[in-house]
Amino acid sequence: MELISFLLLAAVCLIMSIVSALSVDKKGMNGFLIKGMTIFSILLLSLISAFLKVSSDLTSLFITIACGAILIAEGLDAFNEEKKIWLEKVFLALTGALLFVSAISQSVFNLLALGGGLLLGLSIGFVEWAYSKEKTAVNILLSTVFFMFLGGAISVTAINLISSLHLISMILMLTGFVLTIIGEFIKNLNRENRTLNMIASLMINVGLTVV
Repeated sequence: MELISFLLLAAVCLIMSIVSALSVDKKGMNGFLIKGMTIFSILLLSLISAFLKVSSDLTSLFITIACGAILIAEGLDAFNEEKKIWLEKVFLALTGALLFVSAISQSVFNLLALGGGLLLGLSIGFVEWAYSKEKTAVNILLSTVFFMFLGGAISVTAINLISSLHLISMILMLTGFVLTIIGEFIKNLNRENRTLNMIASLMINVGLTVV
């Protein structure tokens, strides 16, 4: 019965991810409710995962808090003015840091993997800076911090695929991290492009669900 509840909620998360992507241009209360319900369902999924012992308690805790941080970021995105995007990016950077710590807690520490991943994320941040329309230094810095943490999470998780006893968990986390970082990269390239934002929203929410 518990497993059925878990699978049903996972299906709800995926359905809400599609609804959220289709409603990506909605702002105000309507936009927040759709985005908020999507992230909240993912947050509930992480809590049920912890209850079923699908992953370690520490990993589930960090993922749950990360969902809370990105829920706040989505709320700010729905109500925010352009001048206050930096506040949304603060919570996105916090989300990246928490996902990074969740990857570390599930993995064997490897300094080379960690350094390589951080450099990978930094490179993605610089590419986004070069091609996006964002010119505000604080926003660029916070986006780069987010990409650095996600790059570190991807690299640490990938290197642990070789030696980990939790192979399926590592594959799921790696897939989720990759979807999330690509989605955020696409979103930041052009925030006014509805099609790109729909794709980005779907990738981010599905990525979080998979994690």
